[in-house]
Amino acid sequence: MEDNNPFVKLKNATQNKEKKLTVGFSIRFLIFGVLVFLVRRQFVEAGFFLLVFAIASFPEIELNFGEFYGYGVQISMNIFLSIKGNKISGRSLIRNGWKFSDNDEKAIKLAKEKWALS
Repeated sequence: MEDNNPFVKLKNATQNKEKKLTVGFSIRFLIFGVLVFLVRRQFVEAGFFLLVFAIASFPEIELNFGEFYGYGVQISMNIFLSIKGNKISGRSLIRNGWKFSDNDEKAIKLAKEKWALS
């Protein structure tokens, strides 16, 4: 696999579901942010980042910094999630019983390395 951002497949045997995650940078998180967690039905992660966004946006409401402060917080969060979002998602799924179902050992090794899995 010569792709810079290989995909890995994760499978949950009890629910008989399969998900495909990018190992590296995610354009989906960059564009849609926290909504990606909601679509993936990872409500704890979505709730955490929505709470962080609400707390970070609080000074805008209290001190009247203007709307650009809120946009800056949102853009910063989306950039962070585009870099770390799939790692957060993948580690959460594996903690909840999902297993790698790919035959691509190179992609699995890369995912374990980037997601800090043993």
